[in-house]
Amino acid sequence: MKKLICGFLLIAGSLISAELQPSQTIKTGGDIVSAEIAGGKIYTGLMNGKVEVRDQKSMKAVETITLPDLKDEREKAQIEAVDVLNNSLLITADDLEFMKAIYLYRGKNLQKLFSNEDKLNLSESFFISENQIFFATISHDLTLYDIAKKQVVYTTQPYWTFMTDIALAPDRQTIFTSGESGVIYATNIADGKKIAEYHNHTNNVITIAAGKDIVLSGGADKLLVSQNTKTNKKSVKKVEDGEIRNVAVSEDGKLCAAFNQITEDLTIFNCENLSETHKLKGVVSNEPAQKIIFAQNGAEIYVFFGGDTIKVWKLK
Repeated sequence: MKKLICGFLLIAGSLISAELQPSQTIKTGGDIVSAEIAGGKIYTGLMNGKVEVRDQKSMKAVETITLPDLKDEREKAQIEAVDVLNNSLLITADDLEFMKAIYLYRGKNLQKLFSNEDKLNLSESFFISENQIFFATISHDLTLYDIAKKQVVYTTQPYWTFMTDIALAPDRQTIFTSGESGVIYATNIADGKKIAEYHNHTNNVITIAAGKDIVLSGGADKLLVSQNTKTNKKSVKKVEDGEIRNVAVSEDGKLCAAFNQITEDLTIFNCENLSETHKLKGVVSNEPAQKIIFAQNGAEIYVFFGGDTIKVWKLK
């Protein structure tokens, strides 16, 4: 009987996720919109047109990059997204006439890559290599651009649906995009050709994230879906209350995270079967999780909240 009870407790314990409090809280110099972590540095894009760069160990600010002011009623060019590759920074930000601009920051030099006449209605932009970037519009136009040659490699619109979110695979060879139809599309960046479609939601896909062989998604249908792109197997979890507004996947594809903005639950899952591993406590109330990033090989998770707060939890 004693062995039976101990065995039951062991099994029950494995089904209960651990509750963790944050190990660090950092305040930024403005409201956070996006962020990235690379090369031991944290890059935080703010609404006031600045990118704060912090040392990941000390969490102290080491540099601030400020975009030129807009010459309209908004004044500040809100940072929409940032990407980092080999100490080069790619910034997607507001531009005139409510369009978007792409800035390249390399070697302390800030360069706007396109003119105002190009009128880019972008979602986000990414480095593919030192000299190539990829960007997409909300109407699902996909473009590969050569920075060195200053020319478009291709522009294609393979999917006729309004794009709701975009995620880059860790190897920078595949882009995942989602739409209002509930479909997630995988596209080969080299030639712009479709690789696969994943019909995992019945309607609007709100958020997606990618890791090695995994794409995680949260939809308006209250489903959280972990799709293995290699085996084509998937795990599905129904969200009873609220709605998943942001997700993340560790680079190795083993850990997944989901933020429920209504219930303010921030949960870590095993990507393989969506079993809960951790519940993160101490979130910032009434603020969205703008960006969630796994770091240190999944040992830590950074959450960038919509106000001016970064919180860090240690998972290992």
